[in-house]
Amino acid sequence: METYYSILSIPIRPEIQEKLSVGFLLISRDKIFFNISKNKISLLKELMSDSAFKFLKESLRNIEQTAINENDKLQKCNNLLFSEVQSESNYFSQSYLEYISQYNNNLLTFSRPKVIEAPANEKTFKILFEKFVDEYAFIESQEKKKRSIETFKIDYYPKLEPYFNIEREVTFNDIPNLLMPVKVDMMGKNEIEVFAQTVDFEKNPYYIQNDITNLLILKNAIDRAKQFIISKEPNKNFSKQHDIWNNIKKSNLFQYVDLSEAELIEDYAKKNNVKPFVQETSVG
Repeated sequence: METYYSILSIPIRPEIQEKLSVGFLLISRDKIFFNISKNKISLLKELMSDSAFKFLKESLRNIEQTAINENDKLQKCNNLLFSEVQSESNYFSQSYLEYISQYNNNLLTFSRPKVIEAPANEKTFKILFEKFVDEYAFIESQEKKKRSIETFKIDYYPKLEPYFNIEREVTFNDIPNLLMPVKVDMMGKNEIEVFAQTVDFEKNPYYIQNDITNLLILKNAIDRAKQFIISKEPNKNFSKQHDIWNNIKKSNLFQYVDLSEAELIEDYAKKNNVKPFVQETSVG
């Protein structure tokens, strides 16, 4: 019995046959390994309609449950799934995967099964999953924490409150030349105004554009302002978002700060005696 694998993908730009890999199957005589990328699935939620995303999640749950059921059978009968007599329960045989891989118009597609000369175990599965599906899937929780925008907000906002207004809307009353009210993550000032915005470059480009536009509106009103963008490199499978991220890093309009170096914002605020942009008045 050969060891083989199949990659599960979602077409994201069918007109140029661009796909996003979201799951991986590794199959041997004794066991079926299956997993999906939670990172990729969360990104797809922003790109798909509610009905399509619901159908996708249900399809993946069905595949996962089928793999569990077939593994149970393999434990009870070592050769049931891969017997020479084809059965209706043989969902992950090479012939069946070859058959369903030809249906490329479906929402969820399978690649043609590829035979490998390697043992089917957790180590092999992890290596292949990181290579073909999600290189960040098995990063230790502490490393993931360093890459999380939400964790940055939890860890750093309390430290930055003495220097910035946090997640506050700025209006015409604050900046007379402002074209429209905008909300930014951090607003401060010393000799010049200082603004900082976190941007999740793994979201739909519409939301990325909205975050960056807020800074550009402020830049138009106060050209001298210092502006930071805080983020991390998006997955390269999302080529459009990755291109935007690259352009932002090269831009002279903003200073890009990677999440792994987020302490630079606090260091800048301390060194330059930054104070909150709007001094809140206490009542009573």
